[in-house]
Amino acid sequence: MNKDRLGIYYSMLNIAPGASAKEIKLAYRKLAFEYHPDRNTDLDAEEKFKDITEAYEILIGERKPPAQPSGSNTSRPNDGTKGKTAASEKPTASGYSPNAAGAQNANRTRQGFAGTGRKQEKAKTGTDEKAARANQAYREQQAKTGTRKSNIHPGARRHNRKKTDSNAQGFIACAATGVVSAQPRQVEFKIVRGFLNSFKTETLTANLAPKGAKRMALKASFITWLRGFWGWRSIVPAWKAILGNMRGGTFPPEGNAKMLFAHANAFERAGNKPLARAVLMQALDFIGTNRSVLAEQIRASLRRLEDGSPTRRVRDEWKRAG
Repeated sequence: MNKDRLGIYYSMLNIAPGASAKEIKLAYRKLAFEYHPDRNTDLDAEEKFKDITEAYEILIGERKPPAQPSGSNTSRPNDGTKGKTAASEKPTASGYSPNAAGAQNANRTRQGFAGTGRKQEKAKTGTDEKAARANQAYREQQAKTGTRKSNIHPGARRHNRKKTDSNAQGFIACAATGVVSAQPRQVEFKIVRGFLNSFKTETLTANLAPKGAKRMALKASFITWLRGFWGWRSIVPAWKAILGNMRGGTFPPEGNAKMLFAHANAFERAGNKPLARAVLMQALDFIGTNRSVLAEQIRASLRRLEDGSPTRRVRDEWKRAG
């Protein structure tokens, strides 16, 4: 141990002596993340964090290890007092003695010449103030940017916050254009892929506005045009898919009623009750005379929004969507 003065620092990071720089860095990040004062509320977490930081900086060469005085204790010249030993002299500090400088003895009070304890207390106070300033700067940067960045402290992890939804009220946005329409529809388009004696039909379903439906119809038809005529069995299905897409696709009744009911609730939460009633009327057109749970919910919402004024319907833009 005396030959390898850095052995104690390797043991602080729980790695074997002679470990590579990469292993040192990984071990330090793991321990720093565990004992960082922002994450660990134990009483000794801050001191442990300082210890592993000092060990890391010494092992990678950013800080020099504490000096180890050489030589042994010598007795004073003969002044007529026998039995005097080197114990009355200043104790020799080795790298592993209780009086050694370092993170492992940061809380010890050194015994020796007058003023030694005060110097050590002053050095400890300066270290605490430096750590406090570093933690404060870290918290200010975290509050400013709203995210943890790994370059602020080696032990901090990057946290990607979930982006806030701009449509927090629950409006249905068009999957192709991103706009919120008063009359969205759930539309199905067909894509046919054929090869030799086989073909595959894929259904593309999305909540769309009229403009978005035109774009998706062109996309589905174009893919079918490129991939649907490579097999003799896929020629007829490909033509049917292209014609159906260009005519506007198909509208599933149950899916459209459910989507429009959620859209009407969003309008009601936003305070636009007339438009909520108009969207519920569109949902009722899809549900018809059905007596399902969804149909009863739609009718109950219409009765709740009834205020005596005539129901206003929005202009149907889907007649010219094909």
